[in-house]
Amino acid sequence: MSISINMRGKSTLFSGCKFLVGVVPVVVVPGFALAALAQPAETGSLGCQRLVEERSPDAEIQVIPMESLDNIFILEWQTSLGLSGSCRVNQDGIVVEFSEQYSVPRGERPIETIVLFETDRYVVRIIRQNGQLAMNIYNKSTDRVELRAIPVQATDSDEGTTYSNPAGAINYAATVLSDGAYRLIINRGDRTLYNEQGQ
Repeated sequence: MSISINMRGKSTLFSGCKFLVGVVPVVVVPGFALAALAQPAETGSLGCQRLVEERSPDAEIQVIPMESLDNIFILEWQTSLGLSGSCRVNQDGIVVEFSEQYSVPRGERPIETIVLFETDRYVVRIIRQNGQLAMNIYNKSTDRVELRAIPVQATDSDEGTTYSNPAGAINYAATVLSDGAYRLIINRGDRTLYNEQGQ
């Protein structure tokens, strides 16, 4: 896995340097080496990369800082598999908005993201793949994908909609609450291993 950070387009301020039109520096670093960098746009690039990698774990990822507006950094991303989109990063380097762009209408996409949120430890993604719901769980603490395209069932209640894997020794339940909040609960039998709200 590698990530390219490619500065392009109009004059852009990044990592204390100003790159002018026509100058296209490219930096390639292994995996998550960006974690050592402290600037907000660089830290945001790492967060953006993690979200993209959760979607395309086997793809090469290119994150392109575009501009900054009122302490919000705008990054564009694309992968070698043809996915693309953008991230908005705040002055603390936190990804506050993530978007994907598709060339086919919603409902006709081979893989469609239904739910996406993060907790302090996990990135949770519910997808619809070939008409079936599935769950991806990425553990940020261990840098490991715990679930990848595991089938889930959706259950509606007054509290919201819960997506959970019916099989397996460990049950993951991702809930979209009726007030718009998110929660991830992980159980092993009757024992709760994790229960945190997400955003």
